[in-house]
Amino acid sequence: AEAHPGTRDAAIARLEIARLAGPADVSRTSAEAVAAARAADDPEILCAALIAEAMVAARAYSFSTALADLDEAVETGASRAPEARYLRVFALFNLGRETEAVESCQAICDDESSGPWRADATLWLGKFSFNAGHYAEAAERLVAFADEWPDRREVPDALLTAARAMLAAKRWEAAAAAAARLVALSPEPGHAAAARKIQGEALHEQMRFEEAILVFDDIIRSWPGTADARDALLLKGTCLFALGNEDPSRYAAAEECFRELLPDAGFAESSQLNYRIGRCRERIGDVKGAYETYYGNVLAYQAPSHPVPAGALSDAATWYTRSLLNAADIAATHEEHGGVATATKLLEKLAHSDLPGHAKAEEALRRLHENPQPRPMP
Repeated sequence: AEAHPGTRDAAIARLEIARLAGPADVSRTSAEAVAAARAADDPEILCAALIAEAMVAARAYSFSTALADLDEAVETGASRAPEARYLRVFALFNLGRETEAVESCQAICDDESSGPWRADATLWLGKFSFNAGHYAEAAERLVAFADEWPDRREVPDALLTAARAMLAAKRWEAAAAAAARLVALSPEPGHAAAARKIQGEALHEQMRFEEAILVFDDIIRSWPGTADARDALLLKGTCLFALGNEDPSRYAAAEECFRELLPDAGFAESSQLNYRIGRCRERIGDVKGAYETYYGNVLAYQAPSHPVPAGALSDAATWYTRSLLNAADIAATHEEHGGVATATKLLEKLAHSDLPGHAKAEEALRRLHENPQPRPMP
């Protein structure tokens, strides 16, 4: 590089020095590589050097510098210019210029000359749409990616995210179809289990509970001990509970699912499971068991040492309030569980909080005050 300044060989040498440089020298050597490429007047080497310098700047969170380098790299017209065009999307995004990033990425998708970067741009737009909550658009882009570039290693992830997007958009049939397509690819176990769970959830949402149970049983059997298997067992329980209207024996089966999950559950999950167990007890006709389960949930949440935030954003808060309202309902209509006095105390605790359900508690209190005789609550 020093012996032949201004030559193509010197520029290549400077670029290699920058590639091999350690953290302390990488900024300096990258700048020297760009200077050498300019001196050599070689668009290919200059584009490569500018991309390398942009990556150094991006790692230092200097996205404005990175964007300037990438803009110049695009202007070189070199073979790596389409790569620089794609990378500038990330610089724009990290600068908070999301609209420009999306427009730039869409332009890449619309330009056939973008080569392989069209695939990356399509995938990026799909993920961006999903994270922005534009689920229908996300699903369309991600499925298009899988259709046009079926051999890309990102296809399983894309199909899984597409299926989740369709589920979020309440497109149950489409979600199940995307998940089935992923299962047919024989992906790694994590993808397969997640895809089967989406199939089950889609069936659950369509109230095809018997079919959903078969899917959840397959997940529990095929991937025991995984988070997906736990989720499947919970969802199986909710399906069985829904079927209890037709066959009351299903309530006991649902309760078994919920109890099986309890030993390894954290506080918030335990709150949910105990609430669901209380519901099963209530439907079976075990009012005493239901009340004790609900009230136990209430006491656990109110305990000073419970390991969750006390505010309305806590996951456990939802199950606490539901348990409290149901316990108050039972107490108000059954003197052996405290009657109206106990119901009033429970409801006042919730009504004077900022937790979800406080408005319902206020309404229930008003009705109790209007007619304090034990009777079914609304």
